[in-house]
Amino acid sequence: MASFNVLFFACDRSVCVRKDGEFLLLDNPGEVLCKWLVENIDESGRPITEERDFKAVVLFQSSGVSEILFSPKELASAKGITKARAGEAALDEEKVEALFVEVRVDLQKVADKVSDAEANITALQTEVHQLKQQMTRMTTPTTALEERAEDEEGRSRRNDIRLLGFPEGTEGQSTELLLYPWVPEELKLEGSPQYLLIEQAHQALTPKPPPGAALWALIAQLLNYRDKDAILRVAREHPPLQYEGQNIIIYPDYTR
Repeated sequence: MASFNVLFFACDRSVCVRKDGEFLLLDNPGEVLCKWLVENIDESGRPITEERDFKAVVLFQSSGVSEILFSPKELASAKGITKARAGEAALDEEKVEALFVEVRVDLQKVADKVSDAEANITALQTEVHQLKQQMTRMTTPTTALEERAEDEEGRSRRNDIRLLGFPEGTEGQSTELLLYPWVPEELKLEGSPQYLLIEQAHQALTPKPPPGAALWALIAQLLNYRDKDAILRVAREHPPLQYEGQNIIIYPDYTR
């Protein structure tokens, strides 16, 4: 078998050897199939002499080299490097494990905060649901009251009419005195009295319109519902009605 001095060995990647003063590089020698066999060792496990070589046999899958000779110093150096690298690997493993512990602690803190947030959200959702129920209980009677108030207002306007087109100030001191004779004469209501029976009349409660805008409306509440129907019917069938050259429009006084 050939005798070599190993200069560098890197697992199953490459081997650099020295033979007869020449250097040889074996790339990818293959996986190591057996462990080192060491000769010339005493009973205590230590070498008899450091001057003699240790003989080790390494089998490679793709190499014809079967015997490699190490000097004691080279073997000790290789072992030292291996131990140093093993120590570094162990230290790195400890650091990684410590980092994992820190990450686990941080994740647990985040999980606790998420749990607290979920609990708060659940409590808020429950409170909002209760508030919605209270609002529903409060809204139901309010809606009923609004509908009742609107119905009462509609009933109170049952005999009301609106007259639009009278110039401002035409009514003078009394709107009733303006409408008493004008409505029967202008509409020529059949069978109506000479003077219209008006319970009350007034201007609509709106701000004074600017120049050129729509005129104020007059609101008249008639005493007789039949008079209201007759006035609205004639106003629809025989337009336009006029007062001193101004067109007058009459329509029911609806609620908004």
